[in-house]
Amino acid sequence: MNGLFRNLMHGQMKHHLLFIVVLLWVALQINAAFSATDPVMDQVNFGGVDIRSIEREPDAETLLPVADRTFSDFEPKGLIVSHFIVLPSLGVGYEYNDNLYASETNEEADMAFVVSPGLSIQKQKDKNYISAQLESEIVRYLDNTNENLENYSLDVNGAYELRHDLILPYGIGYERYHQDRADNLSRVFTKEPLSVTDLELTAGVAYKPNRFGLNVNLNHLQKTFEDGVSFLDPSRRVINSDANYETNQVEVRASYELPVNHTVFASGVYGSTKYDKAIFDEGAQTYTSTFRDAKTLGALLGLTTKYKGLVSAEIGVGYAAIDFDNPTLSDVENVAIDAELDYNVTRLSSIGLDLTRRLVQDNEIIQGIVQTNGTLSLDHELRRYLVLNAQASYTNRDYDGINREDDVYNLGLGFTYRPSPYYNIQGRYVYSTQDSNFAGNDFDRNLFMLRLTGTY
Repeated sequence: MNGLFRNLMHGQMKHHLLFIVVLLWVALQINAAFSATDPVMDQVNFGGVDIRSIEREPDAETLLPVADRTFSDFEPKGLIVSHFIVLPSLGVGYEYNDNLYASETNEEADMAFVVSPGLSIQKQKDKNYISAQLESEIVRYLDNTNENLENYSLDVNGAYELRHDLILPYGIGYERYHQDRADNLSRVFTKEPLSVTDLELTAGVAYKPNRFGLNVNLNHLQKTFEDGVSFLDPSRRVINSDANYETNQVEVRASYELPVNHTVFASGVYGSTKYDKAIFDEGAQTYTSTFRDAKTLGALLGLTTKYKGLVSAEIGVGYAAIDFDNPTLSDVENVAIDAELDYNVTRLSSIGLDLTRRLVQDNEIIQGIVQTNGTLSLDHELRRYLVLNAQASYTNRDYDGINREDDVYNLGLGFTYRPSPYYNIQGRYVYSTQDSNFAGNDFDRNLFMLRLTGTY
């Protein structure tokens, strides 16, 4: 049986893309065959008409981008337990990766079976709203069993309404995940994937007596990295725990509503980060005396707008900086950008554009990285139960203090088929390529995913 799987997956990867093309063609034929009798399509007048030419006011769903729309006919009903709605789910699927280690020269292909149990709990709306989301993922590879992993997360979010204009939001998040091999910036591979654990606590206050609004949030993040041994030399330690840290942060955002669904805002954030250990020198295999403790500062000015169900956007531009306590580490500062725009080209098609520039830190990089990311997406509602999507993204990493720059490109195609409230099928193909002036850091990768998820 294993030999059969290897022949199918390793010898016929070129047919995966053909499979997606055929699947999209079949979906188009289904749509053409039935659209004449579909009352939804009759109302929309699908023949490429811009929604601005339709006199009827759009319904609540079509005011949203296609990717954010939900329809009651296809939403799971859940179990009513006292004042709570409980929605259990179970996903099963497979993934194929033709370059598992994101390597420039030693490409390794493999397939994995994935099982994803989950549970969502929501308190029915009143002055004390609360929800909990438990997600997990069990991944088992056919050949490279050392890559097997288990990921899980728990998120609890809520808000208490003291008055109609005064709300107290809060949240608790815990996540254990594994770093993707493509995200290993040092290219020092470990024998097994290493886990990262996040614990995040948030609390705040939101005050909006009129057009003016004020939000203050406190955030605590604790991040822990797992250590391992080298893939090529198991006697050599790979220490990531020197990047274990705690961050305490306060964020303030003030906003003012202008006429016709426009809001201007100003936000600022200040944080302090403390590391548990000094930096580990991989070459000497010993700890140094250098700590990466730092203060972070950021500010944004921007505009949020919604226009006639056509355009929704939030655009902010400002400043970000990392100020290291250690004078031997150079501070990092740059322009900060956070922009998100969605445009409903027609009732059934949406274009999305996301653009960000921020300062990030990585456990393998001593100083900061100026990371710029742009993503263009297209979502088309072929039917209410069948959505097609395409995505292209570009990421640039500019490393402070060293002569290194990475360019990462991603192209993706996918679909979501939801014929029933109780199950859905998702498929996705992603091509990734990285171009870097850091030797040995280039790679190309094809990833194919197919998953069936059942929800009650």
